Amino acid sequence: MVLPQNATELAGQLRERGFNPVGVDLSEVLKAGGSVKCCTLELRRNA
Repeated sequence: MVLPQNATELAGQLRERGFNPVGVDLSEVLKAGGSVKCCTLELRRNA
């Protein structure tokens, strides 16, 4: 799971549930009003 590096409490809760959270420095993205979702690419199959 990818989340902001400052979300330490959430990362701890995710680890307790068996996930491997990865903290990412999003300071520049946040300045532009974005977040983790803005750093993803949605892949869809053609029907």
